[in-house]
Amino acid sequence: MTKNELVVRLQRSFRAQTNDLVSDDFLDAISDAESDLGWTLPQTDSFKLKWLRLRSTRHLLFFLQSGSARKFRFEGAHLHHRFKHYTTMIETMDKEFEKEYDEKPHLFEGVDAYVMFGSKIDAGFSSNELGEDTTYTDDNEVIVEPNSTS
Repeated sequence: MTKNELVVRLQRSFRAQTNDLVSDDFLDAISDAESDLGWTLPQTDSFKLKWLRLRSTRHLLFFLQSGSARKFRFEGAHLHHRFKHYTTMIETMDKEFEKEYDEKPHLFEGVDAYVMFGSKIDAGFSSNELGEDTTYTDDNEVIVEPNSTS
């Protein structure tokens, strides 16, 4: 997905707020989301696209919240409720993001899970049940575990 495709998708999601947002707001929200996550568009990874969209949505809600902050109470109409609802939505989205990041940091960092933990480098010699030397790989390198295949 490209940045323009994400803008179109976000505009469809926020069509009820078209009077409150301009096209630059969508681009700014996407840039803020890219900064949050350390990723850039275009992107094809579905996990990254999901979080770029969600973080962009969060930033758009913040823009709407900022605009609502200047609203006031007039003749019994409680316009501050809109501000309160945006605040609740943003807090919920931030908690979901933190939870997901805590549970799957390797997906956000773009590394395999096995890389996040220590490695064991075999010392000495090893052999299989037939007595064949298995100390080194076929490329004559020492076997390091864990690796992408174990």
